[in-house]
Amino acid sequence: FLLLVPFCLSTGFLFTLLSHRLSERMGGNPIAGVYGVEAAGSVVGGLVFNLGVVYLLSTFQSLLLLAAVNAGVFAWLARDLKVGALRHIFLGVILLVVILEVAWDLDRSAAKHLFPAQRIVELEDTPYGKLAVTEQSGQISFYENSVLLFSTGDVSENEESVHYAMVQHPGPKHVLLLSGGISGAIEEILKYGVRTVDYVEINPRLVEMGRRFARVLDDPAVRTVASDARRFVRQNGKLYDVVLINAPDPLTAQANRFYTVEFLREVKARLSDSAVVAVSLLSSFDYYGDDARRLTSVVANTMRAVFAHVLIVPGLKTYFLASDAQLNIRIGHMIEERGISTVYVNQDYIDDTLLRQRSDALHRIVERDAGINRDFTPVGYYGQLRYW
Repeated sequence: FLLLVPFCLSTGFLFTLLSHRLSERMGGNPIAGVYGVEAAGSVVGGLVFNLGVVYLLSTFQSLLLLAAVNAGVFAWLARDLKVGALRHIFLGVILLVVILEVAWDLDRSAAKHLFPAQRIVELEDTPYGKLAVTEQSGQISFYENSVLLFSTGDVSENEESVHYAMVQHPGPKHVLLLSGGISGAIEEILKYGVRTVDYVEINPRLVEMGRRFARVLDDPAVRTVASDARRFVRQNGKLYDVVLINAPDPLTAQANRFYTVEFLREVKARLSDSAVVAVSLLSSFDYYGDDARRLTSVVANTMRAVFAHVLIVPGLKTYFLASDAQLNIRIGHMIEERGISTVYVNQDYIDDTLLRQRSDALHRIVERDAGINRDFTPVGYYGQLRYW
């Protein structure tokens, strides 16, 4: 509110004042034309920004370009007024900002306050958001719009996000991974001797950055796809044995699209027999308050509306596995039986009896009347906002 008030009040005042002065000068009422020109300017500005500026300039460079345009307009409008000194001061301020941008890289300086105690490795504005790659004690973290996407070296989370679902299938050959491949998940998938891994990220620059830190993307079995996951699922005719949906929690309308019944039905149309689908939410560990319980219930109910069997597996996150085939909670036993080499997801760290008890407890808290998450009834999005 405090940031917007000066801008909104001043621009609203100036628009009215300029319209009034123009009417006086023309001896008529050209308000309709003024609004038309203003609307056309908004359209042109939107096109220039979204089709050009956002690809070429950083945040502060975009602001600098806008300031330069405003300075030029100010100088042109003030050419007949006795404000020479003010005009020179205004242009001097713009010049000072240019010098600061060239000398100090204002984008990187501002980002340092967002990621304290971390070294900024990469920083880039993209059409899909501002990407930042940071390093701290050897761990590389990827952020989009200051929200953590994933970090390298997190062995336990990488194993949980892959093996809980993968071990449910008797012989997975084709896997679809929606986001999160740079963190180390693909290495875990390849342990099953799969033929192909289709790794989908909407932002191509994220994949390009990730290649510096994840050599596994060059594996011949891995195909990276820069596309919206929902569009890819609809248009791709390939059948998959396992689909791992590593989307962020449904804290935005964008992320919520991957937790809806419509998307799960689209995914089901691309599944082979006995295929398994997995999504996850940040865990509430051993205590579920009202909001956490309702959000868990929404996701479980949504998956049950599409698949015959749903298994909730507690871990560092809460994992929801879905399939039309039977699912087994004895994950530690199955990992050992299959001979999969793991550090954390095995019987040394996971007691199947305790895991079953915790899973059963999660199933008991599911409320059938919590609703189903839909594209145009996003109760998951609402529930996640309430929970946070």
